[in-house]
Amino acid sequence: MATFLETAKKRFQRCQAWEANARLHYDYDVKFANGDAYNMYQWPDTISSDRRASDRPCLTTNVVKQHNFSIINDAMQNKPGIKYRAVGAGASKEGADIWDGIARQIEYTSSFQSILDVATKSQVEGGVGYWRVITEFENDKSFNQVIKFAPISDARAVYIDPDCQQLSCSDANFAFIFNDMLMEEFNRLYPGNEDACSGTTALGESYSWIKKDHVRVAEYFYVEEQKDTLVLIEDQETGQSVTLLKSQIGQGAFRLLKADAATMTRPVVTRQVKWALIAGNKKIEETDWAGKYIPIIKIVGEEIVIDGLLDRKGHTRAMLDAQRMLNYWNSASVEFGALQTKTPWVVAKEAVDGFEDEWALANQENMAYLLWNSKAEDGADIAKPERIAPPVQAMAYAQGAQQARAEMMMVSGQYENTMGQQGNERTGKAISERQRQGDRATYHFINNIGIGIRFSGEILKDLIPKIYDTKRVMQLLGEDGVETQVMLDPNAKQAWEKRKMVQEFSVEQIFNPNIGEYAVYADMGPGYATRREEAWNAFNAILTQSPQLVSVIGDLLLAAGDFPLSQEAAARLRRMVPPVALGEGPSQEVKEAQQQLEQAKGLVGQLTEENATLRIAAKGRDEANLVAGYKGETERLKALGEMTPIDPMALQMLVGQLVSEAMATALGKQTVAEAKRAMLPDTSQGTTAHAAAAGSMPGQMNPLMAMARQGQPSMVPQGPPRQVMQ
Repeated sequence: MATFLETAKKRFQRCQAWEANARLHYDYDVKFANGDAYNMYQWPDTISSDRRASDRPCLTTNVVKQHNFSIINDAMQNKPGIKYRAVGAGASKEGADIWDGIARQIEYTSSFQSILDVATKSQVEGGVGYWRVITEFENDKSFNQVIKFAPISDARAVYIDPDCQQLSCSDANFAFIFNDMLMEEFNRLYPGNEDACSGTTALGESYSWIKKDHVRVAEYFYVEEQKDTLVLIEDQETGQSVTLLKSQIGQGAFRLLKADAATMTRPVVTRQVKWALIAGNKKIEETDWAGKYIPIIKIVGEEIVIDGLLDRKGHTRAMLDAQRMLNYWNSASVEFGALQTKTPWVVAKEAVDGFEDEWALANQENMAYLLWNSKAEDGADIAKPERIAPPVQAMAYAQGAQQARAEMMMVSGQYENTMGQQGNERTGKAISERQRQGDRATYHFINNIGIGIRFSGEILKDLIPKIYDTKRVMQLLGEDGVETQVMLDPNAKQAWEKRKMVQEFSVEQIFNPNIGEYAVYADMGPGYATRREEAWNAFNAILTQSPQLVSVIGDLLLAAGDFPLSQEAAARLRRMVPPVALGEGPSQEVKEAQQQLEQAKGLVGQLTEENATLRIAAKGRDEANLVAGYKGETERLKALGEMTPIDPMALQMLVGQLVSEAMATALGKQTVAEAKRAMLPDTSQGTTAHAAAAGSMPGQMNPLMAMARQGQPSMVPQGPPRQVMQ
């Protein structure tokens, strides 16, 4: 079985062989992009040496650098950032905003824009750039750790698993970062390892591990895969499904959960990232990395494999030959002009006799006039001195230089208009369209930066719950640069909530990073300052056309302002905005429905009042008729009683019928409760007779009820049986 160092060495040699071609081109491209009159990186060594030896011009007109800076500075201005979006499992928009604030705070404390600028410059010039994520203690007196971004200034110091399938290398299984440390610093940090710096190259690295007073060390990240079981259970408190690993809950708890029929399990493979420091022939240190990703972020320009060879290209590569042509034509043009003498005077010797000193300085000083002898001694005329025609620039050189510039723009996709030179476009639309054409030609660089930003967000999403695993107050940085605070509580019952602090008269935000699923994406738009300026111009244009909207969106205009007290003015105006516009009051549809409801209530009240009046009048008439009917029936029963002895059962049936008929009248249409009370037996008199006084007036006893209480017999005539009311 291979030892730790043997395995690391084999992996490094694989990386070295895979990237040899790309690294060779990287070195040349980066040097060429930074060529100038001193380093002569844009001239082949043999040609520059020959031209200098013979005092021939060897000029460098570095246009490539400006083409590269057009992309680099555009990325600086747009300032891409990490953004999160809630996707489920208890996540919320407010929780996503908290994630954004934490990421911005980490970026701010890490000076991430400077780190990104270094990586972008390396990507555009040489084809690849890197940065990394680290953890460190919050301060010298704290046990809490914080997350930060860190730069990797030299892309050649990084080697990543050549079998990665993802462009961001998020699936890498190992990686190396080389670093040169001062010997004194190495001995201070890792005492007792002086023997490791003996000059041996444990990983077969081509450069010497010992460089003057430095020692080269290698950080080695590698992944160990472990088999585990994923358990799905239901949280009894929240009712949500929760996934846990068997290794997290223990064997005993796993057996109990598995016995439950509702528990679901499946085998999984987890990734444990390890970190080790190697110097010379020794493993100096080793520990576990908290996250599941190797924390190295790569951004490329172009990456391609041809005939089994890896090659990476930046923006420089396509312009190499055009830049060489431009340098050559410019140098040749200067050389051609320099080899020609200054325009001399052609004169006869006799013409300047006595004036030799003045004519000797004619090409050096601005003479007011030049004297010459127009007559010879014999009186013959002497021809006037004449100047030879001046040197003429060779058209081939000028045309060659112009052609080189045109080809440089053609291969880069960046024309004069894109580089800032005014073109034929006059309208804003035409200028924007020309600008977009240049952006499209180089957008793959910006897109690949976005891939790296998104992977950085994934690393943070994985690390934050593990590093910030204790209850603590955290600073959040808003998009507008305003800082707020949040209480990070890993034991909170939901992802985000607000709690009112009664004593302090404030609101506290509670955030649990362990709850919720959030998607990560890169915000590649312009910076906040640029967008605020655009918002100010847009709101100004809208309110100029529609001044009546000031009461609705005027606070947004002031919030986009960049003058003193603009935010305070916006806050005051916001308190005057109608609640409907803020989404805090009922919508227009709801208000219309409420108005219709109020109208209906008024109509119902009017109808109810009219109905009550009619019912009172009808009730008086019905009661009079009913009393008269009861009186007649009583008299009939009395007559029958005098004729025949009364059967109690028959009397009960008769009374029930009379009560049923009474209930069917308008007088009997009372509440069910009143009817039931009227039918209850009168226990005070010790009888089981039903109360038949449902329609009796207050203080008046129904004659039938009085008869039933007295137990008088009654004789019912023969005929069909009547239904007894229950």
